[in-house]
Amino acid sequence: MHPQSCKIQAIEDGHEVGLLEFEIHENILTITHTYAYQEGRGIGKVLMSAAIAYAREQHYKILPVCSFARVILQRNDAYKDLWIDEEQTT
Repeated sequence: MHPQSCKIQAIEDGHEVGLLEFEIHENILTITHTYAYQEGRGIGKVLMSAAIAYAREQHYKILPVCSFARVILQRNDAYKDLWIDEEQTT
């Protein structure tokens, strides 16, 4: 079975200002890329919050391949129950 590719968009005034791409395979949500087209506005954090909420709703674990996603998950103890590393997926 191939992973399902998905994305979460941040839209402002009808324009995309950020994008978070992820794949779902079994019960793992793998965050592959996070893009904020203007840095310093918190768009990446908003995208991560949406991905985290979705993972919690669906009872997924999160594998952060994207370095930004990894930092967000590592810095917040509230996400320890969601975060897994690649060694745990094999």
